[in-house]
Amino acid sequence: MSGILDSKTRIMDVVLTVEGRRQLAAGKFVPQFASFTDRHLFYAKDAVSGSDDASSYIYFEAGNRNQDQIVIENDDSGALVPYDGNTTRVSSDGRVYSASIQTLTAGTETYNRVNYDVVTSSFGSMFDRISGSILNSLTDQQIIRTRFAYERYDEFKISTGSVTFRRNNFVPFRGTQLTGQVGALDPFVIDRQLSHLENFQFLAPVYFDDSNIQQNLGNYDPIESIDPLTYSELLTSLIGTDPQSPLKEKQSVDFAQTSLQSNIFMQIFEGSTTDSNGVAMLKKLDCIDFGEFKDENDKQRPFKRVFFVGKVYANENSDSYQAPAFVNLFTIVAD
Repeated sequence: MSGILDSKTRIMDVVLTVEGRRQLAAGKFVPQFASFTDRHLFYAKDAVSGSDDASSYIYFEAGNRNQDQIVIENDDSGALVPYDGNTTRVSSDGRVYSASIQTLTAGTETYNRVNYDVVTSSFGSMFDRISGSILNSLTDQQIIRTRFAYERYDEFKISTGSVTFRRNNFVPFRGTQLTGQVGALDPFVIDRQLSHLENFQFLAPVYFDDSNIQQNLGNYDPIESIDPLTYSELLTSLIGTDPQSPLKEKQSVDFAQTSLQSNIFMQIFEGSTTDSNGVAMLKKLDCIDFGEFKDENDKQRPFKRVFFVGKVYANENSDSYQAPAFVNLFTIVAD
């Protein structure tokens, strides 16, 4: 016989969805935040007590839904994880499918069947479909939130809906064009953009003896001595020595309306077509959080959060040795 002696203790039965089990199997299930929803709660008013007694109703355990997978993700190799956003699907090869309802008749009965057709429209409409599916999945969670009394805005708006970067003989690179060949790229373990992260730092094999003294299993040296990339070096690579004539083109986007916390998440994609049929292909770019830095030269907004956006390549060399490498395409500075 067992029971709960402390009546003030709250017990939460957590049930992993299909998406949660996928992340758990991949070793990526690391809960950091929790949100609460009242979508499964029962509300009914009563003229006497104020609320109707819900104890006589049957409740089912929360199950998996398509909306539980809110955003599109990549695995460690850079491949897309199949995404099912109810009305929009994305396969692992990047094909986007749109749902359409077909009404069929069998005798005197009619029923609807959902068909998924590959999207062959323009990139703009494809991205609108993807962003709409993500927003619908997020809204359908019906997350309970607190409204702050001094909140100025109830919606999120940015200063511009699009930005364009030039590409010619002078930008984004000046002088000799920089080229890199797959197989000769710096892998993760010696990439200066990643070497400041604990996951990519050299970990010598050691153990602790009976006296709790650290002992080395052998004399091992790092593959290569790597100095982490500093914020000043990053600025030099982007701006150069003359701020009036920066090396890389810069575009600014202001948050015209936002919350006090300015909590945002970014999904960055690349679009292309594959054949004469114009099948739209989607690739999610990888994003690396380089960290937060203080810019002493910026007195108004000194704190900067830097992100690298790019692609992961298998980086297979002539010896058939695969070491993933990251190629940076965009540098995002949030302040």
